[in-house]
Amino acid sequence: MPLAVEKGGIYTTGVQKEEVNSYINLLMSTSLIAETVDAVGVEKFKFEAKRPETLVQAIKYFVKAAVRGVKQLVRETTIMLGLKKELTDRALAIKLVQRSLSVNRERDSNVISMSLRLPDGELARHVDLRRNIDVALVFEAQTETYHDQLVALQLEMAQVRADWRINSVPEQRTAMIARLQGLKAARNLRIRDITRLTSEEVAIREQLELLPDKVVNTEVYEVNPSVIRIRERIVGLEIQRVAVANTYEEESEQVRRIDREIGELRNLLAAQAAEFRGESTYGPHHRREKLLSDLADLRIEIAGLHAAMERDAQFISELNADLLNLSEGEAKLVMMDLDWQVLQQKYLANATRREEASIEEAMNMNRVANIAILSPPMVSAEPVSPNRLLLFAVGIGFGLFIALIFTFLREWGRGVVYEESDVYALDGLYPLGVVSIA
Repeated sequence: MPLAVEKGGIYTTGVQKEEVNSYINLLMSTSLIAETVDAVGVEKFKFEAKRPETLVQAIKYFVKAAVRGVKQLVRETTIMLGLKKELTDRALAIKLVQRSLSVNRERDSNVISMSLRLPDGELARHVDLRRNIDVALVFEAQTETYHDQLVALQLEMAQVRADWRINSVPEQRTAMIARLQGLKAARNLRIRDITRLTSEEVAIREQLELLPDKVVNTEVYEVNPSVIRIRERIVGLEIQRVAVANTYEEESEQVRRIDREIGELRNLLAAQAAEFRGESTYGPHHRREKLLSDLADLRIEIAGLHAAMERDAQFISELNADLLNLSEGEAKLVMMDLDWQVLQQKYLANATRREEASIEEAMNMNRVANIAILSPPMVSAEPVSPNRLLLFAVGIGFGLFIALIFTFLREWGRGVVYEESDVYALDGLYPLGVVSIA
């Protein structure tokens, strides 16, 4: 980037070497790096390795994890021994940026090249977004998106209120609970009335069992004809006795026989009733009819109370269902209201950022700067790390070294005798001489 510009126009007066070095030192100053870390956020510099997907990535992942573990152990050990000071997350982030930042002058020109090598590209995209000159458009689009989401959520909330018939949840719940309590109280009163009326019904039934079904209105009594005939026979016998007594003596058999017959007839007359009941007329028992009427009224009233209780039970069931639906609708509205509040906060935050970006963009149009960026941050087409060619060369040398060591160990452990000293090296064997085989 050129070191002397004004609104995109480059000065031709030239720049001294000392000024370039001053800018380089300024760009690498600890205070500027600390301000940058604070502006971006310390949490952005806490890089986490991605999970491997292939075998090679897995090997690299676990090797790097082991190296990081060893470094962490060494750092904690040195801190425990007092050889190093324990750094905060902010200090570690500043130190990481200082190690990764490279600021150099391009030969004898007034262009300074900067490179920052970090393990995660997400931070670079975050920084690029922060310095994007079209960030106002981004916030504008995001604000419109949140506005549309707010409108859609409000329509959905209105639809939920219409489906669940919700106007004011506290007032509706209070009215439903009051009506439910009134129905339950009325049901308890009806239960008491049914108990009372049932007791009255039992008492009326007991009275009905003691009363006859009908009563006699008129009774006709007639003279017993047997009594008349017996009396006529007695009169006839008495007349006959008088006539016989005039003829025979009182102690005669004829007189006694008549007396005996008269006595038997008188005994028979005494046993006969003078009158007997004739035809009688019967009518309804007024007391019984009154009790039956009262019993019918009680049954009608009890049936009405049972019907009212069934109706109240249905109303209570409907009210309980309405309360349950109201609670479900309220829960859904609460969740939607929370989403609406979150969207509202995002909308307000993006609207504020949009205004700030617009103001900053307007100020940048009128700002006189002496530094302009020639090119935006970019990523190299080839990976800068790891150097695969270097790793390949190191791997070949390491493989040859391992092969030599393996060959030496294999020959050393074979037990083949090549010369006289090899025999002396064996335990329990003594050479007797040397035999030459032609």
